[in-house]
Amino acid sequence: TLRLGWWREAVHPEDRDRAVAAAAQVLRAGSGTLEFRIRHKNGDYRWVEDIRKVVRDEAGRPVEVVGAVTDITQRKRAELHTLAVARLGNRLGSG
Repeated sequence: TLRLGWWREAVHPEDRDRAVAAAAQVLRAGSGTLEFRIRHKNGDYRWVEDIRKVVRDEAGRPVEVVGAVTDITQRKRAELHTLAVARLGNRLGSG
C-alpha cells in the first residue's frame, strides 16, 4: 500500500487532485510525467517536474516506483512572465 499522506499534504491545494490522479495513472500506465507545486521545507511552494516509472515483478505486480523530481520554478516563472507580456501586448494592440 502506498503511504502518500505526507506527499498529498505537501502538494499545493490547487494542484493536489490533479497530482494524485496522475500518480494513480502512473501505476496503471507504467510511467508518467507531471508538473505541480509542492511545499519546500522553508514553507514556500516550488514548481517541480516529477518523472516516474513503475518497476514490476515477474508476475507484473508493481514493486517499486523510480524517478526524478526536478525543481523547475525558474522555468515556470519565465513562462508566466512571457505569457503575461504576450497578454499585455494583445490588449495594447487591440485597443
